[in-house]
Amino acid sequence: MVKVTNINSQEVTVVEDSQEAIDKRSRKNKLRKAIRNAIVAWIIFGLLFCGGIVFLIYSGVRKEFRHNNWVKTEAVVVSQEVQEKYDEENNKTETFYHAVFKYEFDGIEYSVADKTGGSSPIYKLGDTVTIYVNPSNPEEFESQATTQFFFIFGSLMLVISFCALCFTTAPVLDVAYPKADWTDYVGRYLPFAIFVWSVTIVSAIMMKAHSAWNINALIVFIVALILSVFISIVMIKSIVENTNRRKRIAQKVAEIDERLKKLEEFKERNPELFKQQSKYKKR
Repeated sequence: MVKVTNINSQEVTVVEDSQEAIDKRSRKNKLRKAIRNAIVAWIIFGLLFCGGIVFLIYSGVRKEFRHNNWVKTEAVVVSQEVQEKYDEENNKTETFYHAVFKYEFDGIEYSVADKTGGSSPIYKLGDTVTIYVNPSNPEEFESQATTQFFFIFGSLMLVISFCALCFTTAPVLDVAYPKADWTDYVGRYLPFAIFVWSVTIVSAIMMKAHSAWNINALIVFIVALILSVFISIVMIKSIVENTNRRKRIAQKVAEIDERLKKLEEFKERNPELFKQQSKYKKR
């Protein structure tokens, strides 16, 4: 609303904002504040997200190079090389197990420990594993565990950073779209669903035959699968309930509009009744 008054022969314009304009301005200020609070987290987790993509690309390029240039060989796990590492931060000694592979290349037999190890044995004694040997240096090889490490690490980094981006973006979306329901899915269900389904897929990849971590991966896979299905059901149920609620609200609003329309039509057909009513109100 705009009012124009005359003071000392000068026009003065007074602007009175409507409540809608005030609310819109307030929402914009809140949105700017929410973005400022989230921008640091967006930068950090965005860089981690890009790092995950880099690890996945590196894993694929490394695997492709190995397949094209190194020699595929079958190796047998003959022992476990135990390496101890002192952790100064936690003041304890950590033990890592590296499988020792025995394989033959160009008629010469080699027994070399895998560079990739774990806190528990990755392979069992007697396992036959496919490895790729560097023809220029036959004592250098890569096992499946090495390739999986880069793939799994990159995948988890990608998923965790994406979930963190969802969590940090949810408050901004809540301010930008205060009446929408889908912002709850972005901030709550979607990150959890993506994370547990990713863990399910990764643990399924790790469940390979003749591996010492097969049982552990199976347990992780079963637990993650149950959580994935449960969260997916909850999410779908919530979406259906919100959709039905919105339909009921829209139906009620349509019914009210219809009644108001009929009331207006009744007023037009019977104007004398409302004239009499207005007379009584004046008295």
